[in-house]
Amino acid sequence: MECLIHFASNAVTNPQAFRDAAYAQETEEAFGWLVVIEHIELAAPLRVTDIEGTYDETLMTYTLTAQGETWYSVPLLVQPPGQTDDEPEGSLTVPNVDQRIGEAIRAINTAATVTIMCVLRSNPEVLMADPYELMQLRNVTLDAIA
Repeated sequence: MECLIHFASNAVTNPQAFRDAAYAQETEEAFGWLVVIEHIELAAPLRVTDIEGTYDETLMTYTLTAQGETWYSVPLLVQPPGQTDDEPEGSLTVPNVDQRIGEAIRAINTAATVTIMCVLRSNPEVLMADPYELMQLRNVTLDAIA
């Protein structure tokens, strides 16, 4: 399954430091994403990242420890709000590579809160921009992967 999430935000921030790094002619650094999905129906927030982690034998999946939390490492596709001239919308695609992800998404029946953080891949403790917060999860679809 693949989960496609559309969200909207009232506030979009793009600090100058982020723009300078994003549009530099040369850089050895890349950005990564930390995504938190919270909802009253979830026992704990769902935390996913596109940064490669290490294999966790207890959880039997790849995880990353950053910002004091454990994140599932999955190949995310993030389009932050404010990347088009449309209303401040973005999208997030989370592949359901772990049964826990699909179960968490299915448990959500009303709007969930999504927070997205852009960080340095080499040091995910460093935020490259203020987090995109107060976004509402809506238009969730689950598709079977062939």
